[in-house]
Formats: sequence, structure tokens, C-alpha cells
Amino acid sequence: MNIQEPQDGTSWRDRLRSIPAFPDEMPDFEVADAPDDPLPLFEAWLTEAMATQVRQANMMTLSTIDGDHPAARTLILKDFGPSGFDFATARTTAKARQLAERPVASMLFYWTETGRQVEVRGPVVEAPEEEIQADWLQRPSSDGQPNPNWVVYRIEPEVIEFLQSKHSRRHTRIRYAREGDAWRLENLTAPEK
Repeated sequence: MNIQEPQDGTSWRDRLRSIPAFPDEMPDFEVADAPDDPLPLFEAWLTEAMATQVRQANMMTLSTIDGDHPAARTLILKDFGPSGFDFATARTTAKARQLAERPVASMLFYWTETGRQVEVRGPVVEAPEEEIQADWLQRPSSDGQPNPNWVVYRIEPEVIEFLQSKHSRRHTRIRYAREGDAWRLENLTAPEK
């Protein structure tokens, strides 16, 4: 299949590279200010994204494993807290089948307006049944009856990475890795040359 080059004489490569990557103004983030636990930082960044009028700041890309390949789709975050990060689906979906085979996943939040992204990775478990049915009953499509085909999954995070973009492309990046009941913080920011 042939791809037609744009008629203005440029290549797709040139056109794609000309798209602005970041907003003019982005928040600062200093690694020294990072808390010992990643949840307060996630809460602060999500709150700021919501205050900045990011459309569906709770939207994320969920990645699972389909055989030997990754599979990704866009979903919304249902809830989060010390027990994990929640999303919901029908038990008959491809993602539910993939999670039954390999119960691990990653969520990637990207907030264009603030130049920030957060990745959450870890094993996936089902939420308690009362939480699953409460979620179902809150959905606009609910008929008020329990739905045995509905499930709320929870990623129990083992790794959470935060990235604050910079115009210089030397983005500030940190990783929290779970160690028992605590978190180890690592600065992944590329050193200045």
C-alpha cells in the first residue's frame, strides 16, 4: 500500500516533527520535592490536571499482554488508593481474557496541558464483589440489577514512574519501586552534558 506524501512538498516526517510537542508553560518539578510515597504525588498531579481543564483527566492507556504481544486501549480510572488503581470492564472483553491468562498490566496517564505522564505497573486482581456491583449500579447503562458479567480490576502497583516534560527534552523522570511496605525512589532524569 502506498502512502501519498502531502501536497505541499513536505514529507510526513517533516509534518509530524513540526507538531508542537508541549504547551508554552509547564509546571516545575524538583526531584528533591518528591514525597516518600508515590500516591500523594499522583493525587497532586491528577488534581492539577483536573484544575487545568484537562479533558477527562482520569483517562489512561491500559496495556495488557495478548500472547506474546502487548495490547493497549484507552479507559478511565475508576478509583485509586493504597490498595491500587481501579478500572472496569465486562468479563467477556479481550482485556478480561488477557488478564485471566497473564494478570499483569500497566496504566499510562498523559496530560498534554501540563506535559506530565504517569505510568503504573503491577499485578492485577479483581476488586471485592461489593465494589464491583456498586460500580455497575452507578453506570448510566445499569438497569438497577446486579451484573455478573461486570468486573472491576485493580492494579496493585509495584512500579510508578512520573515524568515532567521540559522544552529542552531533558525531562525530569523518577521511578518508585515497591519494596515490601515501603517505596524506593530512583531519579531517572538524564544528566546534563
